[in-house]
Amino acid sequence: MKSEETIAEIHKFLKEPNGPFDGNVFQFSYLPKKEDQNKNDLLLRPTIVIFGLDRINTYNKLFSDLHSQIAGADKISLQTFQKLAQNLLFENKFDIATINATISQLPINTVSNVRRIYGLSLKNDAVKYGSFTFVKKGKLWDYLSQNNLLGSGAKVGGGFIKAQIDSEAKDETNFVYVLYSVDAPDNVYASSVTDEMMENLVYAIRVMAFVKGERYYVDSKPFRTYPVSYYQFSNNVSSSNFQIFRKDIPISIDHPSFSDASNGNQRIWEILSSQKQTEMEKRIMAAVVWLGKSFDTNDQSLICSEAACAFEALLFRNEKGLISPSIVANLSESYAFINGSDYESRVKMDKEFKDFYGERSSVVHGHSKESFVKDPLLYCFMAKKTIVNLLTKDDLKSISTSEELWAYIQKQKYE
Repeated sequence: MKSEETIAEIHKFLKEPNGPFDGNVFQFSYLPKKEDQNKNDLLLRPTIVIFGLDRINTYNKLFSDLHSQIAGADKISLQTFQKLAQNLLFENKFDIATINATISQLPINTVSNVRRIYGLSLKNDAVKYGSFTFVKKGKLWDYLSQNNLLGSGAKVGGGFIKAQIDSEAKDETNFVYVLYSVDAPDNVYASSVTDEMMENLVYAIRVMAFVKGERYYVDSKPFRTYPVSYYQFSNNVSSSNFQIFRKDIPISIDHPSFSDASNGNQRIWEILSSQKQTEMEKRIMAAVVWLGKSFDTNDQSLICSEAACAFEALLFRNEKGLISPSIVANLSESYAFINGSDYESRVKMDKEFKDFYGERSSVVHGHSKESFVKDPLLYCFMAKKTIVNLLTKDDLKSISTSEELWAYIQKQKYE
């Protein structure tokens, strides 16, 4: 359906009578521009009311469709788009031209979004990597103020927010703040972009740090320490045990390794911060996300599967095909030529990869009760090594497409 047809459907819908009242109500009122507002008029604003869950869902679905059909509307949230467009209904200007003009006239603001990432610490007050600034607990308000990032909005409710931030400094949980700015006409949209980016950022930090242990934890949500009791009884003895599970060893985000070019971390920050990623950069980030997910679990079968997904995101050429023996051969060949330096090392790595994939297939298809023969971190390390070499090797780091990578591998094979 085209946008004009959707608009016609909305007009038609609003002319239809409401069905029987089932307790569900959706309503919206006209809100004139500030310069046209009169305090008394605001009490008598025209309002449209929709009854019935089915009708409410139908109405909101039409607006969701319209939001996806209007050029430029993808830069504002559905919530904001619907409020703006609904206002035009009361002015009899609910048409494509006016909706487009309304969206295009929205001012672009730099919205500074602050989130927490748990399991990290800072020695310095702040550190910046690409588009991301990490700020020490207890230093956030000072940083925002000193760098003129509070904006005029801080004059309204700023005192309450400062008190809230100051109270967070007393929190004994290990966390740092991360500041990420988005240029957008809509704060709700800027917040959704930030939330999506934070998920990828967490996975990337896990991969960059590459530290896995019972007491390490990097996430956007806090880990809740919990106790576990064990009891055992028999005819000749009884016993008990008590254990506390905690994640309390922080990773220092301003450690020099996080800005190191030789381990690929500097390039990862650049890719994360880039608005236009090449095909290979998108593949690398997809692999980083899968590898980062493997740090969520101690289940070795899941670690195996997620490491395999990282390889496939990185090297798989036929995206519509199945993982066949010939494709596994292509993946192992790519792995060997990216990471090996000579014939002997490549033969060894080819076998290493095929052994890994054989283990992965046994786990996925239920042929193996044991999840791994080797340390599960070995498979994660294989994927991390491949990512690092693609980011840092002189003859690989400038490759921008999978076809270029495949051409490079073929050239190495036949030289």
